[in-house]
Amino acid sequence: MIIRLFFSAIFAALAFGIYLNLDNFIYKEKIEPNIDLELREKASKEYIEAQIREALANNRVEEAKEFIELGRSLNYTLDKNLTTAVENQSNSFQKRFNDLKDFATGFIMGEAKNGYSLAGSITSDFTLVGDIRDLYKEGGKYLNNEEYDKFILTLSIIGVGLSVTTITSLGASAPLKVGASVLKIAKRSKFLTKRFSRVLIIKLNRSVDLRILKRVDISSFNSIRRNSKAFINSINLAPIKPILKDVNTLYKQSSLMGSLRVLKYIDNEKELARAVKLSNRYKKQTPVVIKVLGKSALRGAKLVAKKSRYFFWAIGAIITFSLFSLYFLIRLFW
Repeated sequence: MIIRLFFSAIFAALAFGIYLNLDNFIYKEKIEPNIDLELREKASKEYIEAQIREALANNRVEEAKEFIELGRSLNYTLDKNLTTAVENQSNSFQKRFNDLKDFATGFIMGEAKNGYSLAGSITSDFTLVGDIRDLYKEGGKYLNNEEYDKFILTLSIIGVGLSVTTITSLGASAPLKVGASVLKIAKRSKFLTKRFSRVLIIKLNRSVDLRILKRVDISSFNSIRRNSKAFINSINLAPIKPILKDVNTLYKQSSLMGSLRVLKYIDNEKELARAVKLSNRYKKQTPVVIKVLGKSALRGAKLVAKKSRYFFWAIGAIITFSLFSLYFLIRLFW
């Protein structure tokens, strides 16, 4: 009787012990989202053509072209009249005139409504005109204790400093300079989400010491230009550098306006990194891929629980030991 009770207890303990350790036979596997599959499910030929028509009707020729490329990458045969209309509008004299006007507006005002005004804005920053203009305007407000745009001011100081280092480093700092310019234009043109703006302002506060403005003469454009080297020592690029690099990558991979349209969906650094990863795959189509799929295009890999090949052996062992325990328990009384 004692032996049967002993074996019953042993087998029960073994079964219970394996049961408690079942988690050890389950592992987590990262599953990356299948963007191609999701695109095919959502972006039908009819959907793509409807988006092209809408973009064309609203004079968003760049976006229309991106949807054409996306349709072709999905092996759709698009309406020839539609693609021809996009080409005609792209090559029209009126569009070329408007592009030139938009470039000039972007250069002078620093705002962006399309790729050409953005190109003008970035050109003005690269020639120091834009950064000096914004530093003079917002810096003057800061010194006079007036309400100022801290976001624009800190990026302008970074821009002035990077303009100097771009020259001395033979262009090595140019990608960071582009990233700073794109962010400044994105803020001014309302392409940044509130959440990402908060992330950026925290980084910028750690990157720039505004007290430099009380030690450097910024009373005129010429004085700012003369003292541009003085701003370098007030800048700590470490907090903001990864973001500037990622924004520059978006700019290079997609397009001028495309980078802004992508930023409309970004809420944090992880989503920015995923957008960059997406741009490595889809290049100039990236803005419309994100427009089609929304935030789901920016989600990370899922952790999926999977059972190892020993899991079912463990289940079998639990059943077997439980039956043996039950057997000896029954024999104990019969």
